[in-house]
Amino acid sequence: MVIGIACALLASCGGGGRAEEPVATRSSGGVVVVEASDVPQAEIATSSGSCTTTVRVYDVTVREGCVIDERVTSAPGSLSYPCEGGAASATFGPSVFQGTVSASGEVTLDLQTGFDFSDRCHWTTKQAIRGMLGTGVLAYEYREEPDPGQHGCAAACVGTASVAVAN
Repeated sequence: MVIGIACALLASCGGGGRAEEPVATRSSGGVVVVEASDVPQAEIATSSGSCTTTVRVYDVTVREGCVIDERVTSAPGSLSYPCEGGAASATFGPSVFQGTVSASGEVTLDLQTGFDFSDRCHWTTKQAIRGMLGTGVLAYEYREEPDPGQHGCAAACVGTASVAVAN
């Protein structure tokens, strides 16, 4: 059985994208197809009242020429939260998104990172995961900007993706 997961279509950026970044990403601009056997099943530990599920981002859509400092495609993530809702975290390797999962399953997670780029500017990223757990797909958004007061920085890039949730 094949499950089609449509990637979000936002792919706009400022002009003149950058050629190098600390972490590479793939861009597709199309539909990501996930084999059902590729999506791990959720693991729920009910004795402690905590829930854990696997989340996976296969591709981040960006404008051609953009290579971004995204933290979600290198490996599946683990989303942990109280089953009745509350503080939540999603861990992708060493990067941890923090936020909440509501009692109704609404997910709001954020991660902010920074990096120095070859344009001699320091950049800040804001990465977010949003959506409803029950749909099986969440949205990922990446935004970056040079820190205030810097001049001659490269054009910023943005990216979007779908996040598959194991069910």
